[in-house]
Amino acid sequence: MEYTYEVEFDKTTDSDFPFPQFDLYDWYLKLGSLKNVNEKYFHDKVPTWNNFVKHPNYDEFWQKNSPLSYVQSAQIPQLHVGGYYDQEDMNGPQIMYRQMEKNDKANYNHIVLGPWNHGQWSRLKADSLGKIAFESNTAEWFHILLKKWFDYWLKGIGDGKFEEAYCFQTGSNQWKTYDAWPPKETSPQKLYAAPDNKASFTKPATNGFSSYTSDPRSQFLIAYNLLKQPMASEAGGGPGR
Repeated sequence: MEYTYEVEFDKTTDSDFPFPQFDLYDWYLKLGSLKNVNEKYFHDKVPTWNNFVKHPNYDEFWQKNSPLSYVQSAQIPQLHVGGYYDQEDMNGPQIMYRQMEKNDKANYNHIVLGPWNHGQWSRLKADSLGKIAFESNTAEWFHILLKKWFDYWLKGIGDGKFEEAYCFQTGSNQWKTYDAWPPKETSPQKLYAAPDNKASFTKPATNGFSSYTSDPRSQFLIAYNLLKQPMASEAGGGPGR
């Protein structure tokens, strides 16, 4: 709701929705049904919001408007950038990379995947995710690569040699390069929840369960144990597959 208002309510500028308070939890609770967005605030002036309301599922409308229906190859150099923990769009960069790679005869199509949330790669510092440290400033590393990319493609500076895929491997906390993504020499594996808040690639012999009282601190420990394990190359599809 906020994003569509920002980019479409006023065609001359980006607009922040005029919330009357800082903490929005109660405001959204009081908003009620989503139909109240148009009735009380948007008044049918935001086209994309209207499309969301009219087409809440991935129906024929969205399938037709998806880049997968009209982008078949990379016509100019493409550097797809994604974060393993991007809360906005974790899979989009990998999906579009895979789509363009099918017909990439000019070798324009490349991908970078880091241990980032949404937009974290663009910040001055990205050496951690919450309390999980990655032992280096991954954003700085990416900015150096990005400058090399634009220096070559826009200014003709450099040798133009770029790896097919640059992917940060959590656990080992190292950048890896590959000639394909997922790497050709790997195969996808299933990751199983295991006792004592651990994860394992070995399927449990019997079904089981763990019970706990919902507690953010306990959930953090589970996430912490997962992040400590090097999973990028083993899973063949990035950490968390």
